[in-house]
Amino acid sequence: MPHDHHDGHRCGGPCPACEYGPFTRNAYWTGKLMLARDFVDEQHYTTEKLRHHNQTLHGTGVVCGLEVVPHENPACQDRFVCVEPGTAIDCCGHEIIVREKDCLDLWAIPEIQALRTQIRPDADLHTIQICICYRECETELVPVLYDDCGCADDQCAPNRILESYRLDAKLVPPPGAPPAPPESCKDLWAALGRCPDCDQADCVVLAAIPWHVGDTITSGPPAAGTAVIDNSARHWLPSTQLLYEVLTCVLDQPGGGGGPGPTGPEGPKGPEGPRGPEGPRGPEGPRGPIGPEGPKGEGLEPDLTRIIAVSWKHSTHGNPLDVIRKGAGELPFDEGFGIVISFSAKVNVTQAPLAIDSDHVFQVFTMLPTPASPYYTLPPMPLRGSVFPVRPVAAKTWETIPSTASPHVAFVFHFERDGKLFPWGPENVRQFNELRVAFHGDFAVDGRGRAVDVEYARAELPTGDRPNGSQVGIQGGLFESWFWIHGDDRPPATDLNTTPITGLRAVPGMREAMARTIERERSARPFTDLEDFRARVKPTAAEWKAISGSVGVLPNPFRMTES
Repeated sequence: MPHDHHDGHRCGGPCPACEYGPFTRNAYWTGKLMLARDFVDEQHYTTEKLRHHNQTLHGTGVVCGLEVVPHENPACQDRFVCVEPGTAIDCCGHEIIVREKDCLDLWAIPEIQALRTQIRPDADLHTIQICICYRECETELVPVLYDDCGCADDQCAPNRILESYRLDAKLVPPPGAPPAPPESCKDLWAALGRCPDCDQADCVVLAAIPWHVGDTITSGPPAAGTAVIDNSARHWLPSTQLLYEVLTCVLDQPGGGGGPGPTGPEGPKGPEGPRGPEGPRGPEGPRGPIGPEGPKGEGLEPDLTRIIAVSWKHSTHGNPLDVIRKGAGELPFDEGFGIVISFSAKVNVTQAPLAIDSDHVFQVFTMLPTPASPYYTLPPMPLRGSVFPVRPVAAKTWETIPSTASPHVAFVFHFERDGKLFPWGPENVRQFNELRVAFHGDFAVDGRGRAVDVEYARAELPTGDRPNGSQVGIQGGLFESWFWIHGDDRPPATDLNTTPITGLRAVPGMREAMARTIERERSARPFTDLEDFRARVKPTAAEWKAISGSVGVLPNPFRMTES
């Protein structure tokens, strides 16, 4: 039987008829005697006017919501479907409002029950339409002081009429081909000449379900033994606001919504036309001077300077940075972290105009973590640093030298604070993982004034695009390599100055209150280091122990102006 709701109320049977009026209003004057009939007529006038407005100016269909979804319990998905909250208008103009998610027992529908109880299972495909109907239910029964129909003193009447609904389902033939669109928009104007025709309110269709007996009802994707809910089978009744937004969107397109369509398929090639007359020959321009004769060959040269070693292993994890100390050469601090490239001969490092700088020639990039990705975002961000000639002093340790040329060139990472340069500390190293290195050999020269051959062909050292065993190469080129600092592909530590509050909440051991305190404090003034963070946020010893391995403070390590 149909699935009625609001148990405990007496719901009406068939829907009320759709006839109207004539519309009459109460006339009021001082001293007029008001009976129940007058108040009933007052309500009747208002409700009928609203129905007439809905039916004639809006039509029937789903206004919003009312999506049909499977039951959340997989064990119930062969028996129940559920309807989300929403609003619809039936063909009589009644407003149907569902405030909470409600479910329908398909096995209680007589047609479906009959198919399930057949001795021989029905293997045909059936279409179940899920519908919703308007219902009025009497509620709050109270004693009647005066009974028009008799003299009994135990009569009761409803104190309220609850506007409710009823979910229903019915079997219908499989849908055929969709109706053909009108040949022209003029055909649509013919519909203006007729009023909506509806003697009795009908159920509003919410969805169609192609179903075999025993199928589990789901929202997709299609699979054997499942029936997928098709919510597109409903008729939508868009609001005026939605229609306005759609029209505005269409009219805002180039050409007022009627712009050119997509390019159609290429048509057949037409016949070749006759050849036109040959045009006059233009005047001959002046002949340029003859240049000097170039060297023989194709740019291949012997004994070019090449890259013979780097301080990391290409495309691998667990590559700790080298330590760069201040020796007899320049360095804005006593010790820092960096990476080193070694060449087969000395190369010019500091002498202009072909100095090796960190902005154009020897570049290092990193990938930044974001809330949308647990690892990285594009494009790569260039890191700040300076380039120095160095010499080895111990394993993974170098010191700067005063010479302008060296076979070893170091990129030293630093950041700027209050106009001064500071080296990376361990917390800065922990915040990064993947580093990408680019060295532009066209702008690095050796003692003979030749560009360094840095092509990293086949990821082999020494560099040079010559085949193995050949004695010739080509000057210049681009060296590219990448590696990871840490021993795994974990994301860098969370930066307390830039990580959004959603990312702060994801740090293990980070409480909501601490995340909000961090956001408030860094808005007033960015943290300078972890000690500054602890002094201002004041985490407890247990809180600091929980988060200390996952957070850090990175004062602008990138090549950009500090805010």
